[in-house]
Amino acid sequence: MSLKRRYENCLDFLDQWEKSSQGLHMRRLASWTTLVQVDSSKAVWSRMPSMPLIGMSGEEENNEEFWSWIFVWQRFSFQQLLTWERNTCTQPRMLAGTTNQITQRLAELWKSTASCRLWIRWTLSTMGRGGSAGQQIRDEILVIMHAHDIKEIHGTYYEQWNQKLHNNTTPADIGICRAIIAYLRSGGDMGTYWKVLGEHGITKDHLSSYSRPITTEPYMVQTDVGRLIGDFEPYLGILRNVHDALDLQLALDHAKGCLPGHVQGKLQDICNMGGTGFGSLDEGHGKFMKISSARDDLLAILNNKGTEPAVIKQLLVIDYTLETQQSVLVQGLTAETRLPQLCEQLRALLTALVGHLPQEDELQALLADWTTFSESCSHKRWNSPEESALLLKALCDRTSRVVGELSDKCQTLMGPKAAFLGAAIDAPRKNIDVFVDEVLRGTSLMAVSLILQRMEPVLRDIAHLPPWQMISPIDKPIKGVLQLIDKMTGVQGEVFHTPTILLSGAVSGEEEVPDGVLGVLVRSAKEAPDILSHCAVRARNFGVLLCTCFDPKISEKLAADFANKWIEVRCKADGSLVVAACEKPATLEATQAAAEAEQAKAAQAEVKMNLTDDLSCSWCVRPDEMNRTSVGSKSLNLALLRPKLPAEIFTPQAVALPYGTMQKSLTDDANKQVLPMLQKVLNRLQPHTSNEDAQVIFEEAQQIIESMKFPKALKEAMHKAMGEVGAKDGEERLTKLFHERDAWTAVKGVWSSLFALRPWVSLAKAGRSFHDLNMAVLVQELVEAKYAFVLHTINPFTKDKDELYGELVAGRGETLVGNFPGRALSFAVRKGGEPRVISFPSKSVALHTQHCLIFRSDSNGEDLEGFAGAGLFESVCAEEDEEGFQRLHRLNVVTDATYRMQLLKRIAEVGWATEKAFDGAPQDIEGCVDVRERIFIVQSRPQV
Repeated sequence: MSLKRRYENCLDFLDQWEKSSQGLHMRRLASWTTLVQVDSSKAVWSRMPSMPLIGMSGEEENNEEFWSWIFVWQRFSFQQLLTWERNTCTQPRMLAGTTNQITQRLAELWKSTASCRLWIRWTLSTMGRGGSAGQQIRDEILVIMHAHDIKEIHGTYYEQWNQKLHNNTTPADIGICRAIIAYLRSGGDMGTYWKVLGEHGITKDHLSSYSRPITTEPYMVQTDVGRLIGDFEPYLGILRNVHDALDLQLALDHAKGCLPGHVQGKLQDICNMGGTGFGSLDEGHGKFMKISSARDDLLAILNNKGTEPAVIKQLLVIDYTLETQQSVLVQGLTAETRLPQLCEQLRALLTALVGHLPQEDELQALLADWTTFSESCSHKRWNSPEESALLLKALCDRTSRVVGELSDKCQTLMGPKAAFLGAAIDAPRKNIDVFVDEVLRGTSLMAVSLILQRMEPVLRDIAHLPPWQMISPIDKPIKGVLQLIDKMTGVQGEVFHTPTILLSGAVSGEEEVPDGVLGVLVRSAKEAPDILSHCAVRARNFGVLLCTCFDPKISEKLAADFANKWIEVRCKADGSLVVAACEKPATLEATQAAAEAEQAKAAQAEVKMNLTDDLSCSWCVRPDEMNRTSVGSKSLNLALLRPKLPAEIFTPQAVALPYGTMQKSLTDDANKQVLPMLQKVLNRLQPHTSNEDAQVIFEEAQQIIESMKFPKALKEAMHKAMGEVGAKDGEERLTKLFHERDAWTAVKGVWSSLFALRPWVSLAKAGRSFHDLNMAVLVQELVEAKYAFVLHTINPFTKDKDELYGELVAGRGETLVGNFPGRALSFAVRKGGEPRVISFPSKSVALHTQHCLIFRSDSNGEDLEGFAGAGLFESVCAEEDEEGFQRLHRLNVVTDATYRMQLLKRIAEVGWATEKAFDGAPQDIEGCVDVRERIFIVQSRPQV
């Protein structure tokens, strides 16, 4: 297929795609000024977030699928992995005209399809310029040949090239012309000719494969060689006018008519700055920022709604070339460790990414934070050097995660398509393997990742951060075989008969630590769980080491030195980790035999699901009616705590559906058809059932639970109990928030979580039966939270009884204890001392609560000996939270140091007051600060 025909096919595909997309919702884009501005107003916590909502439509995802196919196809063509001409005749003016059409079309679609701008811009970079010089290619080569008496003799080199140019000119002709000029300049050195061809990816096989093949080599023409070179050089310019879209000076010459004078001046300075080489870091940084300034001006024009597609086409080519130069400069600035310069570079790259990805709202939020904080923090003037470094570290962590996700998406969209197309055309394996890396290497995504890598050790040094974060520390050394795994989800349900320490990739925070695993070392902070994730809580309950490495070199060395070897791991008081080789314990065989016997015993434990015994329960109970036999520790602890707290500490209004309410509802006449179906499904669940089969059974059980009807007696009892609680408090908040349909859906959601793989695996691990579990539901008002926090009244990392440790997030606390990436604002306070910030927030998302009820799982799992039930079951809001991307510059707890210290101190005092209320027993506390700055305790349980 000829290059012209390929472009025509591409135009057809684009027309078909646009027709099929007509009528689809196109999101209205903000102006360029809006995209890059910093909103200095403070965040207002209401039912709707004051930051962008999250979500991508299915249409947008489909669009990206289509455009990534188009790009991979055209990229293969650009790399000459697809033929440019074969058994066809394409006149140069016709190819130039088709190129004009396709590039103009791409510019139009770039303007109208914001969700695919990245792919359209990349596709445009693979194509020639087009223009009006197509016919000149045929005419001028004849002029040169006649002027220098080069005979049009069949089979001679210059005539063979002439025939190719007349029939099928392609971008390869630029390389051929340059090779001829170099050959003539060298006085006829054939090695020089082939060297230049090689630099353009042209081989002897390529030359001979053309429909008008070039099978001979050039020769020195009997003429004035200097004059011949002088004629070929402008001819090279004609070829580049048609084919070469990425030459900056050429692109600038073409675009001068549509650029303001000051932008032309900036671009000309870049053309004259001598390339991307530099003799000092200052010179390299200066060149980078000169390019950034020009890109800012171009992006403002590109994102102006009035800019015509013909102008967009020209400017996209220039911007792509500038981005490549920036990337080359960043790759060369390997010795740069100065924070002000690194922050300037990072902010410039984020600005460019926002300009080309206007629908990536989190990038806009990040850019606003970098714009607000980076200058003062990079000069260590934000509060203190340590806090400056901590805040920059939080911004870097979040940027790394966002850019990583974008890169992963590109890999997912491009990689399989490149492999499929490469296999279809039998492309060299190396081209397929490096396809995505080559694309990303010249982009801002790669440049950002390099800068972040350089900033990490500098920030850790300033903030005095250890290379390890102890999520679940251990008091005594552990010994086991170090095993390398890609991610924790890949070993769920496995049993390790030899004591094992895992060096793991991604750990989301939702996993179980497998039997036989004594420690989990997470290789990278980008893949680590939150300190208070479910996995972290259960690791601490079981005394399993869980920690994150912040230095890639350390984790790489551990893998290289100790993979599949016995090691001993010790936690030190300063937060560091000591890993050393050790001998295999002599008593291991006996230990293994005992473990296997215990496992066999657990396998015989009877799995009996209680579906009919309602334990003689009431339908619904008030706090004053709660006791240990009717509800779990969540409900009971709050009921016991409320009268003991000072007046300035609040708890939400609540009632509970006690143990047995689910069974009472299943045996109610309203659900007489549901109970037999559920019993039939769960009878298939036996001790020997595999995790895969159990998952299928649980999914069926959950669907049956969802089909349950709301018993009239339960409905009436909830109304009555809520009214009585409100009457006692003088404010009927629960009753006002109770909506039958939403409430019943939420209750069933909590009950459904009982039938899930997570508790099944945990119970099997502990050798316990489902029969041991009971489920109550705590029904609380959901406080409109400005901030949410979790406290440990004894620092879980240092075991210091006089120091409280806490974590705080904006919005509802599910981002803190759930599987939401990023760190919270973490802090420690000694009794009688001032709060000390350990980390600033790097969470992406804040959850904005709707004023409604929350239905919280309240199992007796926390009270079962040998079973860590915390976090295994779901809590469900009657109304879904609104998710918004977090902007730190709008949070008082970040920007106002005085307010932050006062708030953290108040929260710490609440923690100690709660501990005192439970007779000095250390507490694990969940709470929130509402929009009126009141502090609420929503849960407290004994600290493990």
